[in-house]
Amino acid sequence: MKILRIVLLLSIMVNAACDRQPVKPVDVTYADVTDAYYLGSVEWTGESGNNLVKITSSSLEGSPEVVEFLDGDGEILGEEFITVYVQDVVNISPRYTVLYGGFEFELDGGTIQSIGLLLDHTTGALYDLAEHYRPAPDNCYLGAKYHQQDRYGNIYFHWYGIERLVFLDPERVEVEYYLDYPGSYDRYFVDPDGNIYFRDGELLKLASGGIIETDASLPCFTGFQGDVFGFQTDTSKTPDLLRMTVDGSTLSKEVVLRANIYFDLSYDKQIFYFPDSAESSHMFISGFWLMKPGSPWEYLPYGFVFDEGGPAIYPFQIPDGLTEEVGFLGVEEHYIWIEDPLDQEKFHVLDLQDIQLNKQTGRSEFDSYTTFQLPDHLDIINIRFNEERIIEFRGYDLEKEVHVKGFLSMAHGLEYVEEESELGSVTLTRIK
Repeated sequence: MKILRIVLLLSIMVNAACDRQPVKPVDVTYADVTDAYYLGSVEWTGESGNNLVKITSSSLEGSPEVVEFLDGDGEILGEEFITVYVQDVVNISPRYTVLYGGFEFELDGGTIQSIGLLLDHTTGALYDLAEHYRPAPDNCYLGAKYHQQDRYGNIYFHWYGIERLVFLDPERVEVEYYLDYPGSYDRYFVDPDGNIYFRDGELLKLASGGIIETDASLPCFTGFQGDVFGFQTDTSKTPDLLRMTVDGSTLSKEVVLRANIYFDLSYDKQIFYFPDSAESSHMFISGFWLMKPGSPWEYLPYGFVFDEGGPAIYPFQIPDGLTEEVGFLGVEEHYIWIEDPLDQEKFHVLDLQDIQLNKQTGRSEFDSYTTFQLPDHLDIINIRFNEERIIEFRGYDLEKEVHVKGFLSMAHGLEYVEEESELGSVTLTRIK
């Protein structure tokens, strides 16, 4: 049997920015997940073993299988893995997932430990993150965009500063301590070139080196031609939409549009962003009403659309049959989920890709919406829009007289299982 050898990352972080450390094992090693739709963890007993499981069906039917770990020749590794304890499965891109928890390996260099494994779930390849990664969903501006990528494919995340995973080639992945600043990183935004707007957009870390002030608080986003835009949200009564350009150590700003959109940054975690490249439109969706200055100020229920090709701002027009008081739940890909105010088990879905910009009325309009009604025999006990951006619920099946847990999404419809069943006891994350 091959002996797995992993290059252990230094657990002590070096304060110097751009300190890179390799995370690729010496021998390419794998987790057997290429056929998995779900990864999950069973209850931890506190003893040595492996609690990582997979589901190989596109539905919640079937039994979970223990995930095997393999060496470079495809042979199953046995006792070399003393402990595989997965606390959380975190999707950080369409291709990469982080297994977060506690891992202890007995290798030819001795026993090493890690709290994070980077997993390429298209190939099963593993990389050791050692002490560099702890999941958190709320450190970036525009909702849950915690993990961001630049034009080169590097993935950024916040942990004692801003770090990034640098993908040099399929055989080389390194972690880089990219930004160490003694202050807040709230609502940070990474542009295509690796410049980082942070602390509500007030500061800018230059990819060329150095930190400068922007003189504004800016929710930022990237345009379809690679330009960086930002809504200036300082004390001005009429905030502008700016185009920002970084040239070496210089930031220049150009007013594109007198947007007159007011963002209340105290509610930043409820702002979501969806770009529609087909229509050159950028959509901002919020659980709290945004406002447009005027006499009187105009409330913008659910947000607005910025038409980059215009340029112009189009507030959402709520379709007939729905009211502005409908409870906002969240955004799944390009779908807005809202809860019916009169029925806890009824939901409405607006498709952002179906939106029409009406230049005569100045509104962005939805032609229709989809309604979901949970079955009458399911008595819902609690419900939430979870970190995977789908509806998760627990309830009671009145027909079978059992407790159930389940999910509701546009991608996969309604899925639920008995809570005390084998699958019900597993915490699952869909990776495909």
